[in-house]
Amino acid sequence: MTAPTADPFKIYVWGTAFRATGTLTATVGAASASNAQLALASRTPGRFYTITVDPDSAGQTVNLKMVVTNVAGTFANVSIAGVAVDTAGVKDVGIDIKPGSHPNSINLSSGGATPVAILGDGSLDLNDIDLNTLTLGTAGIKTVGKKVPHLLCSIEDVSGDFSGGPEGVPDGFDDLVCHFITVNIVPEVGDTDAKLSGDFISGGSFEGTDSVNIVP
Repeated sequence: MTAPTADPFKIYVWGTAFRATGTLTATVGAASASNAQLALASRTPGRFYTITVDPDSAGQTVNLKMVVTNVAGTFANVSIAGVAVDTAGVKDVGIDIKPGSHPNSINLSSGGATPVAILGDGSLDLNDIDLNTLTLGTAGIKTVGKKVPHLLCSIEDVSGDFSGGPEGVPDGFDDLVCHFITVNIVPEVGDTDAKLSGDFISGGSFEGTDSVNIVP
């Protein structure tokens, strides 16, 4: 495909996956971006797998590649159908990884979940955020509950005021706090930041970045 604009835009690939993991990669010139959201949706029904592309110019060639691997010892059933493009632009939002702590150390072998706050500021409608599209790096939100499964998120004021230090304290605005599966974040040891991405229910997408300290 070709880039419809020189500004960052989001590509949506519709598909279903059962007992499968994988990575969607978009390459533009020498740069590439990946999103392993298939690992987050090893189930039916289908959903969109998204990736943000930042081209150098409109008309530049964008190469898409989907690599799918079955879970060890099982079979994989994957269906990919349809590609859509959103050129509405990507909104920057403030986030705080592990609110109340600094540095934001993440142990990839902890087996737990990492809290991230999307910081409210009076103009951001937290209820317009599509929880099913949120990713931290390659990690999705932890699902809890056996009878009624739901994503582990809450709305509360936990951070936003950094005047007293990088740990952050409540600032009077509600934040959306979601817990991401730590083992699926998959950055490299020593990485210094992590990106959260997601979509608005009303349309458009957003991103936010915060510092991290990845430890073995």
